[in-house]
Amino acid sequence: MKTIVFVLSVSILVLFFLPLIAFAGIVTIPTSLSPSNQYRLAFVTSTTRDATSSDISVYNTFVSDVANAIPELNALGTTWKAVGSTATVDARDNTETNPYNAAHVSVPIFLLNDTKLVDSNDDLWDDSIDLPLDITEAGLQIDTDVWTGSYSDGTGSFWVFSQISQELGSTDSYGVQVGYSLRSDVGWVDRSSYQPTILRSFYALSAPLNVPSPIPEPSTLILFSIAILSILGITYHRRRRATRQSYRKKPDADLYYARHKSKTELYRFVNVNR
Repeated sequence: MKTIVFVLSVSILVLFFLPLIAFAGIVTIPTSLSPSNQYRLAFVTSTTRDATSSDISVYNTFVSDVANAIPELNALGTTWKAVGSTATVDARDNTETNPYNAAHVSVPIFLLNDTKLVDSNDDLWDDSIDLPLDITEAGLQIDTDVWTGSYSDGTGSFWVFSQISQELGSTDSYGVQVGYSLRSDVGWVDRSSYQPTILRSFYALSAPLNVPSPIPEPSTLILFSIAILSILGITYHRRRRATRQSYRKKPDADLYYARHKSKTELYRFVNVNR
């Protein structure tokens, strides 16, 4: 009886808690998409650095290192780009999300908590996003300023008439443009400016990813069936063992007959032992 209760208890725990274990941590495959659908992932770095370099590859390396330090993100095998502009490259070109470039794949972008940031490249650079880009590489919400050096259309923050640059690596006295992680209007990327030596976070965006074909997993019905079969199996073996033990307590009639070879004595033996 104790064994049956134990098996049933384990089965119930598996049925109710396995879904919670499977969906713990960050989400790298959006649950709203179907196999073969494409998407991108985005996050804001929990770690910070300055904006003194005018080389965009420096910032791309920074966000890549942050992403690859997380096993789930590293396992994706994708590239990561900083959502930032320098004097020579715009954020929308660096991330290959330029709405006016047909070669740039336009797909939905998701945060690491399984919420959709935008629907497309156009949606990313139309002065607002669907919700704040405030989830870090670890899946935690953060309230912080973010280096961008960009306007809300994804181009570099450069004042044409006054020839003042607020792009990453700028040495102008006006500083470098920043966004704010809790904003979803233009302020998500174009809020204020700071001197580039100050440490701030960066937005990171992945290359396009594909939703893989689902890997078969035991369904609730299969798990429940296994539990029931286990209980039935244990019950059967218990009864079979008990039956064998009861037979062993009685003398063997065939053995008695073989020894005495007397039908009369055998008849008497069988009647007595009924």
